[in-house]
Amino acid sequence: MTRMKMAAVIGFCAVSIFSVTGIAQTTEVKVLQGKVLAQTDKGTVTVAPGQKAVLSQEDRPVVVVSDPLVEEVIRMYPWVQAEKQAARTRIDSTSIRVISVDDEKTVRAAALIELPNASSAASTACRIGVTSLADDQTFYDLKGSLIPCRVEKVSETTGYYHLDFPDSVGPGEHFKLVSVARAKPPKNSLWSQDNVWRISAPNETPYCLNYLQVVLPKSAILIDSSLPVVVNEVDGRVAVTTRKYYGKTTDGFYWDQISFLWPEKDETTLADLPREYRGLRDKRDLELSEEYHCEKAKIIAGGKYQDQSNPLRALLTYTSAIINKDTDLLTNVTYTLHRHPELGEQTTEETWAVSKRQFVDQTDFLSIPPWPENPQNGTLHAVYTCRPGSLIRQDMLVFVYHDGKWYQSGNAGNPRDMDVSSFTKYID
Repeated sequence: MTRMKMAAVIGFCAVSIFSVTGIAQTTEVKVLQGKVLAQTDKGTVTVAPGQKAVLSQEDRPVVVVSDPLVEEVIRMYPWVQAEKQAARTRIDSTSIRVISVDDEKTVRAAALIELPNASSAASTACRIGVTSLADDQTFYDLKGSLIPCRVEKVSETTGYYHLDFPDSVGPGEHFKLVSVARAKPPKNSLWSQDNVWRISAPNETPYCLNYLQVVLPKSAILIDSSLPVVVNEVDGRVAVTTRKYYGKTTDGFYWDQISFLWPEKDETTLADLPREYRGLRDKRDLELSEEYHCEKAKIIAGGKYQDQSNPLRALLTYTSAIINKDTDLLTNVTYTLHRHPELGEQTTEETWAVSKRQFVDQTDFLSIPPWPENPQNGTLHAVYTCRPGSLIRQDMLVFVYHDGKWYQSGNAGNPRDMDVSSFTKYID
């Protein structure tokens, strides 16, 4: 039977709450509060809050993480490895992030980091930086063990992290670790609008396989996601996982979003669910959506479409030009190309492929304000789009009226805090 001792340490909190589970000659000691020493005949380790010690008769005690965010990163790691080994598409890098929304001003995040050993010899030493120094920064290996870390400051807010891995990493191989820190949400990444909270965590790395998991606040009610999701529970809270692959172009301006209600904070209930999610989407938008889907299906089946009598039909004409790789039609429906046809000569197979992915495969009609009955030259109008299967506004396509026709003038990506007037400067 494993012999175990617990002792308070000077300078440590003397009160410790822990659970002990014995399974086949192995004992786990989980510390929830305070710090304790866990000791066996093989050695002694310090166990801090959020960690647990694994004790056995055969090996030295090991401190591993009991942080659920780190456990989720480790759990998803084999997923990305399996995709890389399948080699079905080019994957230069992988990203796994787990973000816990604790309140509107603070998130905790765990992320996979892979850094090459650039030296000519095997090493256990890994340096990260220069980088911002985060609050409560800790690092774990992919076995869940805490990695000893030393901070070398360059300034009050930046510096290096020096890590000492338990096992050496060969030259050219990668140090693999999980970084955990608490921080303020980046600007425009977490916000509330009409009692609906949205979180966005874009990745702009080409050829990257990206897994993102968001652990929603306590009491949160998931409403929608701009990508397909897997929903599970982490630490008693709803966790939403998305997968996205970024090719040569990253669609960085398409910020994938997750939306939710936050009853504990806003005193909202399901009665506050946005009307469009209760079958009350605007009747006009439903009718226009039906027209869009019907005509788009015909185009995809090989049909041609050309009608610029209103912004929606101009969008369908733009869609037809992209699907059919019709340079003349693209010139006729795109305001810049209409004014400067020579620019259309730069269209390549890669350009067509990117445009199809962004404006056809990943685009669905969401809504459009009523357009004016008698527009003037230079009148701008928006068409709002979403990802297929979602009702989250994903992009704002801008159309301009000129000499009896509507032309595609550009798009704004994530349209929050932007209106069509921003495109006035592009109208000559």
